Amino acid sequence: MTVFPRNTGLVFALAQLVVLALASPPTPHIVFVMVDDLGYNDVGYHSDGSAIETDNIDALAAGGLKLESYYVAPLCTPSRSQFLSGKYLIHNGMQHLVIDPRVPRCLPLGDDTMANKLTDAGYATHLVGKWHLGFYKQECWPLNRGFQSFFGLLLGSGDHFSHNYTDVGSGRPNAKCGQNFVGMDLRDDEVNVQPVYEDQHSTTIFTERAQSIIRAHDQNEPMFMYLSYQAPHLPFEVPDEYFVSYRGKINNRNRRTYAGMVTMLDESIGQLTDTLKEEGLWNDTVFIFSTDNGGVGKKNAGNNWPLRGVKGNYFEGGIRGVGFVAGPLLSTNVQGTISTDLMHISDWYPTLVEGVANVTLNHTELGLDGVNMWDVISQGESGDPDREIVYNIDPDMQRPASIDSKYDSYAAVFDISIHASIRRGDMKLVTGYQADTDWLAPVESGFASVYATDAGKAIWLYNITADPTEQDDLSDSMADEVVDLLGRLQSYYTGSRFEAPANPGIDCDSDPALYGNLWTNWE
Repeated sequence: MTVFPRNTGLVFALAQLVVLALASPPTPHIVFVMVDDLGYNDVGYHSDGSAIETDNIDALAAGGLKLESYYVAPLCTPSRSQFLSGKYLIHNGMQHLVIDPRVPRCLPLGDDTMANKLTDAGYATHLVGKWHLGFYKQECWPLNRGFQSFFGLLLGSGDHFSHNYTDVGSGRPNAKCGQNFVGMDLRDDEVNVQPVYEDQHSTTIFTERAQSIIRAHDQNEPMFMYLSYQAPHLPFEVPDEYFVSYRGKINNRNRRTYAGMVTMLDESIGQLTDTLKEEGLWNDTVFIFSTDNGGVGKKNAGNNWPLRGVKGNYFEGGIRGVGFVAGPLLSTNVQGTISTDLMHISDWYPTLVEGVANVTLNHTELGLDGVNMWDVISQGESGDPDREIVYNIDPDMQRPASIDSKYDSYAAVFDISIHASIRRGDMKLVTGYQADTDWLAPVESGFASVYATDAGKAIWLYNITADPTEQDDLSDSMADEVVDLLGRLQSYYTGSRFEAPANPGIDCDSDPALYGNLWTNWE
């Protein structure tokens, strides 16, 4: 009889664990690319009269999952807030406009960000590009919000080549502080590096830094890269070769420059994915592409045709995001398909932390509004067809100059002068002041733009599934639906979790002239 040592069972058990560990797939890397002010019609796979070429974006989207009912906020800061916090704007006071660099305001310090959770889970976390979530004190900066490295701009925009930003107070000298504020804004972690990169375009330097991080990454640990491009946000600036490439295709100078910015961005995304493949990371990477809001529309910049509206309002042109997920980790039955499941930018927090990184989250404790959509994305499962999303309730926004008396009966349900919007299933309700609600065609198309006549209006109701271009306002014919959705807005507005907008005034101590002409914290 063979006699085994007493600890043989333990040896076998350990051996099994080793085999299982070797067989277990690695924790996926996450690369999230957010682009700034890209219009719905500015990618090739949505093109309707647009001359802009985006071959790399189109190829990635074609091989991945296109998110065709994906929603963002209509402005920069609000989208970034919801992305990193997983909360609706009404639940952390971030619902009013964007963070002015002269104002002491930032993403609430009590919000545990997605980056915090991924760092805790063993991810190497990097932010490259635009922050725009406040910097008035150091606690607000990316390195103190969960990121282990940061290379980019703290503010929301700036010159793409000089990396300076001038706050002109809406075109006028700062009335309170008596002058315009001008300063440098480019950091490597906390160090000012504007002089090093002056005359290099933001898209170039952000792409090169992202590639450097990928090449230096320890493949034994997972990576989360949030690559937040400044382009194609204004100002209109691009290297000459991209501008020249659209000569004969687009005559309008602004639109031609913008098109060059988008194509430069597209080439950079191709370079980024090539680097992931060269370094052997692509097969274990979840790659996500997202806009932060709709195209500007004005000045022939980002175009949202055939959708209605632009950046800043709650029509589809302002909030329907261009988004897709790519990479071999998607099930083969999902690759090359389209999802029409309702999805919101706040969903990325639980989707990436729970779904991809496999970290258990206490949604109630964290106050999350986002939903884990990973099974919908990766396996093609169905989402909730009756899902409800609160896009915003902003009582501090400008009110309509006048409101038609036919809406008087709704006053007992909800104050319809408030800038607000909600979606439930197919139906979307919009209230309050909404500017620039036209259907603007790309200037190079020869199509005729259609201009809205909204005088006296404060309520719009659409079946978005049947009418994505929002041409058939149902608010008069479906009064019961209006009342129901207004009641839902009121319940959120008076709910215990509602946070009033945080809008402190301008602080003259923010002047970069006080800190060597550098935008920095002043508290």
